[in-house]
Amino acid sequence: MVERLLHELERGTPEAWGFLILAAAIIYFLFEIFEPGEEKWKINPVISNKKFIEYCTDWILSQYKITGSYRRPCILISYKRKNLGKVMGTFNPLTRTVILYWRHPHHENNIKELLNTLIHEVRHSMDLRNRQSNKLYTSETEQKGYFNNAYEVVARKDADTLQDKLFDWAVSKHLICKK
Repeated sequence: MVERLLHELERGTPEAWGFLILAAAIIYFLFEIFEPGEEKWKINPVISNKKFIEYCTDWILSQYKITGSYRRPCILISYKRKNLGKVMGTFNPLTRTVILYWRHPHHENNIKELLNTLIHEVRHSMDLRNRQSNKLYTSETEQKGYFNNAYEVVARKDADTLQDKLFDWAVSKHLICKK
C-alpha cells in the first residue's frame, strides 16, 4: 500500500495528495491533544495581562535583597508582531523600561518562556542602574560578545533558576490556569 501511495504521489494524483494532507492533519491533531508531558496553560482571564506582569514583577523583586538606590522599571507590553528573531524582551537602562514582546511565538503558548524573559529583563534593571554599569555592559559586549557578557550570563542563570518557582507561585495564586 505504501509503495502504491508513493507511486501515486510521484504521478501527482489529487487523491494521493489528499490522502497525505489528511494523514498529516490527523497526526497534527493527535499531537495537539495528546502532547505528552506538556500541559497547556493560560493567564487567568479574570486579570489583565498588565496586572499579571505587575504581580510577577513584585514576586521577582521579592527574591532579591536589593541594596542601594533602586527604581522599579516601567514594564511595557508590546502586542505588535515584529521580526525580532529570538528577542522576546528588552531593557532600556536610560528610560528604565522593560518591553515584553507578547506576540512573540514563544510567548503565545508558553507561559514559562514569558516568565523567563520577564525575570531576565528585570535582572538587567537591577544590574544596570547607572551610567557606570551601562558602560561596563557595553564594554563587556564589545570584548566578549553578547552571549558571553557577564550581565547576560547572570540574567540567563537567574531566569533559568527562578522560572519554575515563579510559575508555581503564579499557579498557587491562580494567576495561571489550565486551558
